[in-house]
Amino acid sequence: MVQGQHDEAGYLFFFKAGQTDLCLDAQSFSCECHPATDTVGRRINHSTKAPNLKPFHCRLRVNGEDKDVILFRALQDISVGAKLRFDYGVKRKSFRGEGLELEWLDE
Repeated sequence: MVQGQHDEAGYLFFFKAGQTDLCLDAQSFSCECHPATDTVGRRINHSTKAPNLKPFHCRLRVNGEDKDVILFRALQDISVGAKLRFDYGVKRKSFRGEGLELEWLDE
């Protein structure tokens, strides 16, 4: 998560698609293909020890255009009401040690 404009939190997802570096922002409350639906990407928690989801990149055709999207695949059966978790890929020593006090990165 990074700070955005006007102190709003941004939820940026960095990944590679072939040789191309891409970034998706999960902050938006809806997507182009489901404009009336609240997306849940920004509500998925971090866990290095007990992730129950794994993100993967794919391209979908939306309104006649190919779009890069991140889908989350369940690593096991997930009970209704359970927290959704995946490894954000950020470690406490990331960003020149700025996260050393962030104990939640080890969860």
